[in-house]
This record gives sequence, structure tokens and C-alpha cells, in this order.
Amino acid sequence: MKEASSEQIKTGTVILEISWNYKGEQFTSLCFYNESGIIWDNVFAGLVMMDTRGNSETSPIDSQAKVASKWYKQWWTANWLWGSKRGEIGYQITIYYSGSTVSNVDVSDWGNISLGKAKSESKVTKRTGAYGQCRYALGLCTPTGSLSFNSSNFSVSFSGLGSNIVSNGTKSLYP
Repeated sequence: MKEASSEQIKTGTVILEISWNYKGEQFTSLCFYNESGIIWDNVFAGLVMMDTRGNSETSPIDSQAKVASKWYKQWWTANWLWGSKRGEIGYQITIYYSGSTVSNVDVSDWGNISLGKAKSESKVTKRTGAYGQCRYALGLCTPTGSLSFNSSNFSVSFSGLGSNIVSNGTKSLYP
């Protein structure tokens, strides 16, 4: 956590001491902030709020016939406890086709988080034929957790005490 916080706390950062009461005991934590908002808190740093269902988007139908391509994007967003965006993981598959035959497939992935670790991997598993297919592995975790990937079978695992978002799987897309 010291390493993660030292990357975020810079000259000009303001420090606020927060007192907490929990089950009759009082303790304090330090909160570091600047004009953009809170950038480090040793209690909140281990928390993310998220919608486990994720978000998805598909290319508009009216543009599909013009460019003979179709895409599907899915992503998961992690938020700070107070609501602002903390990080995101996701992937997008695009197929290129003529009639009902797929001629090529592209896949991209992304992962980022403030004060934590994020990683993403994806690869095309079927490039031509009746459909396109990709495999993806995505994960993010807060500083108190660890994130590991096995790219040979596209699995992601999480261990530790922090919050996390992990998703992996296969996506097929048809013309």
C-alpha cells in the first residue's frame, strides 16, 4: 500500500484526518485530496463499488450494411465509495463479413484502475467462416489484493483482502 500511495500523493496534496467510531471504539485514518477530489485514503483504498452485471453495447444496425462489419463491446466499471469512477475492464470484438461469411475478426481489451492493479488479455479463436470468436480474461483489484493470469487457458484469479472484479469467457459474433 505504501508503494501505491507514494505514486499518487504529490506536493500540494492536502491531508485530512478522519475520526471513525465502530462498535464503541474510535480510530483515525488519513485522507489525502486535491482540487480533483480524494486521491488516497488508507481505509477507502481497499473498497470499490461495482455493478457485477457489467455493461454492453452493439454496433448500430443501420451502419452494419454500409461497412460490412459488426462489433460487440462489454465492460465493467469500478467506482469509489463516494461515486466517482475508479477503474474499468472490458473487451470489444469486431467481425468483418460479406453476406453470411466472416472474412476477419479483431479483438481488443483494456484494464485500468487508480490505486490498484488491472490487467486484460484477449485473443481471436475463430477468424473466418460462419462466425467470429474471441476469448478474454479481465481483472482488477485494490492494493491489498493480488491478481494473476494464466494466458494459456485464459483464466484470471484473485487473492487477498481487497475488492475485485474478475471476468473471463468466450464471445461469438455472427453476421
